[in-house]
Amino acid sequence: MIFGFLLTLAGALTLCVSMKKHFRQVFPSKTYAETSSRILRISGFVILAVAAVVCSSVKGVGLGLTWFAALLTVAVFSIAMALPYLTRRL
Repeated sequence: MIFGFLLTLAGALTLCVSMKKHFRQVFPSKTYAETSSRILRISGFVILAVAAVVCSSVKGVGLGLTWFAALLTVAVFSIAMALPYLTRRL
């Protein structure tokens, strides 16, 4: 389940960075490009789909999707708490 959490964290972080505001928070010196945003968004959804498949293969479909939702909630909460801290540190 740790691998599932790391995948959900990576997918949520990729989706977060694909947004213009958060991209500028994380990478203030780089320019925001629409094509890179599209690539980041697609890769974020692919990573989350892989995480859902991994959780479903480990725990079965019913419990796996429940675990995936729980892990995604924890990952998004972690990112939401870390982004303001990271912007001050960078």
